[in-house]
Amino acid sequence: LVAHVVACSKIQTVYLWGGIGNKITENTILKLKSMYPQKYNEEYYGLLKTYIGKGFYGFDCSGLIKHYFMGGFANYKYNPNLDWNTKMMFDRSTTKGEIKFMPDVPGTIVYMEGHVGVYIGGGCVIESTPAFRVGGGVQKTYLDEREWTNWFQHSLFGTI
Repeated sequence: LVAHVVACSKIQTVYLWGGIGNKITENTILKLKSMYPQKYNEEYYGLLKTYIGKGFYGFDCSGLIKHYFMGGFANYKYNPNLDWNTKMMFDRSTTKGEIKFMPDVPGTIVYMEGHVGVYIGGGCVIESTPAFRVGGGVQKTYLDEREWTNWFQHSLFGTI
């Protein structure tokens, strides 16, 4: 998981609500816009259109993690049984705790309501976020820059 999210942070990405490593195309945007109309206002839709044809991939925060578990870029296969939102990921994990007690273990997932990231070590997190840094998308941030509330271990999702 750590190698995957680090690799994703080195390619051209943009935050894409409902995105699971989708290449930014008109069809991708329209499909997700129809699935999540409340998230795709005209301003966001217009911004996403500027990335078409430029080799960008779109992720939301949980999509970055789900993309890995669904095979990554080389072997990606959509699995509806793994299409969990952030709260489902957190709730289904049996190993979790408050952020102040987080183990210093790369691959631990950090959580705040509605958002997740992957701890990669050294106080760093890889996450996909709309605008924490200019441009949004997959990026490296730091634990102390965000209001993370909890952590959990991905290896205990059972079916993954």
